[in-house]
Amino acid sequence: PQPPQPAYAQPQPPQPAYGAGYTQPPQPSPTQQAAPKPTQPPQPINVFTPVAPPAQQPQPSPAPQQQAPPPAPPVQATQPPPQRMADADTSSVSGNNLVVVRTLNSIMDNLLASAPSPMEKRKLEDVSKRLGALLVKLNSNEVAPAVCDRLYHISQALASGDYRTALALHVEITTSDWADNGTWLVGLKRMIESLSKGN
Repeated sequence: PQPPQPAYAQPQPPQPAYGAGYTQPPQPSPTQQAAPKPTQPPQPINVFTPVAPPAQQPQPSPAPQQQAPPPAPPVQATQPPPQRMADADTSSVSGNNLVVVRTLNSIMDNLLASAPSPMEKRKLEDVSKRLGALLVKLNSNEVAPAVCDRLYHISQALASGDYRTALALHVEITTSDWADNGTWLVGLKRMIESLSKGN
C-alpha cells in the first residue's frame, strides 16, 4: 500500500522578479573567467637628458687683405765720390778745414808729379779718390769737430815734414772714429807713408 501524501504542496524555487519572457543571461564559462585582461605595457619614464649643442663649425677666417707695400723712402741725391781730389766741391769749406783742404791738395799734386813709376802713380790716384771723399764731407760739414781738429794738426805736421806726429794723430782718429771715416783714413795713411819714403 502507498504511504499517504502530505497535504501541503512542495515549495518551488523562487523565480526572479523579471518580466515575462526574460531569459537569464548566460554565465561566463570558466575559460572566459580565467582569461586575464590585456594590460598596457609600462610607459618609459621620460627623464630629461640634456643634449649637447651641436659643435659649431669653425668659420673660415677671411683671407688677409694684402696691404700695399709702404712707399719707398725718397732717395736722397747724394753727390757721388769724385774721381780725384781736384774734382771735389770745396766751395763751402772755411776756417781750419780750408787749410786742411789746401794742404792735402798741394801734397797730392807734388806726389803725382814725382811718381817714379806708372804703378806708383796708380796707387796715388787711388789715394786721391779716397781723400776726395774727405773733401766732400768737409764741404757738407759731415766730419765731427774733434776729427776736424786732428786733421788740422795732421796737415800742419805734414807741411813741416813731421810724419811721425802725423801718423800718431792718424792712429787716434782710426781708433775713435773709424766707422764713419774708414774710406778716407786709408787714403790719408797711404799719403803719409808715401811722404815718409820720399816719394
